[in-house]
Amino acid sequence: MGAYKEKSTIDLTLFTYTNLKKREVGIDIFSTLSQLVPDITPDKVDLGRGWQTVNTLNYIDILKPWPFVDNILFQKKKPFEVEIPVMQGDRTLGPKFLTYSIEEDFYRDPNNVNRFIDVSVELYKILKPDYGLIHPVKNKIEKMTIIDPKLGRTILPVDLRKGLPGIYWANFFSPKYLVDLGREKLLQSSSYKKIELFDGGLLIILSPTPFQFSITEDMQIEKEWVDFLGKNHFMTI
Repeated sequence: MGAYKEKSTIDLTLFTYTNLKKREVGIDIFSTLSQLVPDITPDKVDLGRGWQTVNTLNYIDILKPWPFVDNILFQKKKPFEVEIPVMQGDRTLGPKFLTYSIEEDFYRDPNNVNRFIDVSVELYKILKPDYGLIHPVKNKIEKMTIIDPKLGRTILPVDLRKGLPGIYWANFFSPKYLVDLGREKLLQSSSYKKIELFDGGLLIILSPTPFQFSITEDMQIEKEWVDFLGKNHFMTI
């Protein structure tokens, strides 16, 4: 599976222990995207045997191998570059994840920002994740880059068993994290918008658009949130 991302992107990533290898999961994902955001719904998919065209007429048949594939990749090039890797291997090794990556230009329209939030909430219903985030990739990489004594400058992999990776433009907290972090504390936190999720979880969005902050401002906001929620809840901050 070859990635071709050339442009700056803003990504949704949902981390889940749900069994993603059920065929209806793939069908629900594609159906939801095609209904809510047809302009950023992938038009090709690689299920381990090379690229195939996928659309609303053939997706049920095309996705038949879904339960037997560990790593799946969807793509679209126009009008915006889209890439959706679905990593659904052995859940005993940690949470599996879906990333919905779209080039930044899509988000320049405030209406598109709202549409993407809406479809992200629907994907949350399908995947039932423990945790999720939406953030500009450049800033996310910068925030997750550490200096390792042996490896030097390296990106810290997400390991939810060690804590949350940080605070991002949009943050999906499942009920588990509302217990750990404190529901009332999260509800009282300073943010642009809070959305109650179907399972009692909470989506916290920090600003009207993902372009609101420079990396310096981004990291300062994260520091304030970490201090507010408690450093013990985070990986290495």
